[in-house]
Amino acid sequence: YFSLDYKGEIDKGLLTSAAQYPEQIQQGLKAFVSGLKEDRQHLFLMDILRSLFYAGVAALMIWLYIKRKVTSGMAVAVIGVMAFIDVMLVNSDYLNSEKYDEDIETNEAIFTMHAGDKEVLADQSYFRVFDLSNADPFNYGALTSYFHRSIGGYHPAKLSIYQDLINNQLTKYPNCQPVLDMLNTKYVLNGNRDPERGRTGIIIDTKRETALGAAWLVKGIRWVDGPKAEMDALNNFSPKDTAIIDKKYQAIANASFAADSSASIALIKADNDAISYKTSASSPQFAVFSEVYYDKGWNVYVDGKKSDYVKANYVLRAMPIPAGQHTIEFKFEPASHKIGTTVTLICSVLMLILLGIGFWKYYKKKELVVEEEI
Repeated sequence: YFSLDYKGEIDKGLLTSAAQYPEQIQQGLKAFVSGLKEDRQHLFLMDILRSLFYAGVAALMIWLYIKRKVTSGMAVAVIGVMAFIDVMLVNSDYLNSEKYDEDIETNEAIFTMHAGDKEVLADQSYFRVFDLSNADPFNYGALTSYFHRSIGGYHPAKLSIYQDLINNQLTKYPNCQPVLDMLNTKYVLNGNRDPERGRTGIIIDTKRETALGAAWLVKGIRWVDGPKAEMDALNNFSPKDTAIIDKKYQAIANASFAADSSASIALIKADNDAISYKTSASSPQFAVFSEVYYDKGWNVYVDGKKSDYVKANYVLRAMPIPAGQHTIEFKFEPASHKIGTTVTLICSVLMLILLGIGFWKYYKKKELVVEEEI
């Protein structure tokens, strides 16, 4: 409490920038920063005093129990009530009725469906959109995802391979048509954005008939050496006919196949953690899926049997498809979740067993006391 300066980098920046303003404004900024410091110090002191109060109550109840002034049940009850009050008071500072007031007018303005949105949603096929109504469609424009499957929008934790694709391909729009095709981008949206009301006046800028759909069968593979060569190859290729794959995946993807115009692959289900396809072919094929490659959790199954897939076109998934009719299923099954669920189950069972043993010993002891009294 006594050693902190209660200042942040923003405070220092304000004071530094104040030098360019008149003396009156400088004094106002200095007073503002000084007030922030006093407020922070006061809040910290109140937290310390509150913590000491609750710790004092707990210590008092423990002392009274040791001196046999109160029962263990009463001591635990008082400490529990005080802990509950502490938690609720802190929670009420962050989550209260004011936090849940809905600004109906603002929400209606932000989530208004515009003419372009309605036209796109009338299309019942499976596709994605690219919204260019923002100056930077990858650091803004998250509202697009309220209505559509989008290849843009902001997310604080993009996969690095997708960020690479953004930096090296999508920011070059319109000179990235093959990449838009493989990302199944059927509509390019445009319009304008009001800083106060969000996206407004959305229209369809381009309807792209070359979008390749959820999955497709290619005629051949172009092998490259390393991720840079893989990214560079995206500048000039036909994603409909060719899959670009790093040589390190040759052990999995080097199966022989021949193009078959009668072969087909179709999406039948697309959930957040499960995607299914149906395939039909008279000979082995090679499929590319318009889904981001992530081998840390997504597993693939062919007719229920686990199989292997590879990274293609720098960001997508691909795999050999056997001849015949098959069901291809991608399931999100991260090992960390499975391990966590197993550990939680084991600990829960152990806790119940220990609780049962505790109750059994308690009643056994009680029976012995009754028998001795008799």
